[in-house]
Order: sequence, then structure tokens, then C-alpha cells
Amino acid sequence: MVWPLSREQPADGIGAGQGCRHMVFLTAGTGMGAGLILNGRLHEGASGDAGEVGHLRLRPTGPTGFGKPGSFEGFCSGGGIARLALELGWPQPGVTLKDLAEAAAKGDALALKVLDTAGERLGEALALLIDTLNPERIVLGGYFPRCS
Repeated sequence: MVWPLSREQPADGIGAGQGCRHMVFLTAGTGMGAGLILNGRLHEGASGDAGEVGHLRLRPTGPTGFGKPGSFEGFCSGGGIARLALELGWPQPGVTLKDLAEAAAKGDALALKVLDTAGERLGEALALLIDTLNPERIVLGGYFPRCS
């Protein structure tokens, strides 16, 4: 079954959402976003903007995402992680998440610190989503599945 486009028809989920009536699909790339399935239906919110989880403020300061320093997007999107690396002293401008992942795989201490910090913030944001929405499952998409 495909997730219905109609909010009136409940869904039983497909793929990683199979069997879930309450789940969050979290995607990370240049930004952060989420699809919220609540009671088997896509939740859009009052203005259609529900799921803009990248706006969650995790710290008063930190890398900026969508104009908000210290936001989930600032710490955990691909661009945010690159900005975090620069804030923590990465020597080359224009660093990418791929560069950091390759450096971390080679044991680079600063790259490992950057990814560890981003991972801690990811865990904090997931805890907020769990406490707030009480989903059965959170599915990580975007670049997350390629990070191991």
C-alpha cells in the first residue's frame, strides 16, 4: 500500500514504515526535514509546514541552519556539518560531509570530533521527537543510511 495523499484514508505503511501508524521519516541533505505519519495519516499541520524539524534549536549558538544558529539543521545537515567543522577549526574552506567522512575513516581526530558532535546532536533531536510525538518508529533517510 502506498501512503495515501488523502488525509482521510489511513495507511498501513510500506517499506521501513510497514505496520506503523505513528512514525517519523527524517531526511538529511542540504537541510533537515521530516514526514510525520500520525494515526496512519500524513500530518501537515495548520499551515502545511509540519515536519520542519531542522528549525529545532538545540543550542543557543552553533552552526547556522535556515538562519538559526544552534539549530538541528545547523548541526546535522550536510552543509551544517561542514560549517561545524569550520567552527571547530577545520583548515580547508569548502569542506564537505564526504571529505569529513573520508578523513574520519582514516582516523583524523578533528573529523572524528566533528562527526561525534553531529551524532550527539542527532541523538538529542531524536529524543525530542520521541518525547513529543511518541512514534512507533523513526526512519532515517537522506545521507544517514550511508553513514556507518
